[in-house]
Amino acid sequence: MDPELKAMIRDTPLFAGLSSREQGEILSAMMPFSLLRGEALFNEGDRPVDGFYLLRKGLLGVWVRSPDGDPVRITELGPGELVGEMGLIDDAARSASVRAVEACKLVRMPRDKFSQMRRSGNPIARKIMRNMCRIMSARVRDRYQDISDLLEPPSSSAMDSVFGNGLLRRLFTRGKK
Repeated sequence: MDPELKAMIRDTPLFAGLSSREQGEILSAMMPFSLLRGEALFNEGDRPVDGFYLLRKGLLGVWVRSPDGDPVRITELGPGELVGEMGLIDDAARSASVRAVEACKLVRMPRDKFSQMRRSGNPIARKIMRNMCRIMSARVRDRYQDISDLLEPPSSSAMDSVFGNGLLRRLFTRGKK
């Protein structure tokens, strides 16, 4: 068994709480593969979801389509990060496109193997699902904070320095007591 991959599994939040034996079981179910620079891992809208992925080496870019149809890169993922796990929960189409920004080495947990673990009541699947929920909750909380930061009105002094008459401040504070 690859000691580097074993350490990565041990340190990945999705696999938190798994015993050494359980980590070994996960490793034996995962399938290694590579992507060349520019190669797609999956595309927005792809169905069916074939599994989730752990990036071992390289850099992945994540893109979504803007309202006018142009691709917009929303993030990059590095070694030790997961991608594609949402589809295992909701069985929806891929919500973004993922491509190799540079050559990558990954492992895939096939959907069918993970689904079989869940159906059989395997405690590993329960632990992973619990961790997925924690990870996704943290992501939602982070996005809420991002949105809140975007909606934060400029300070009164900044508004007054640009608009000495206080017009902008009155617009941001209308209806607030």
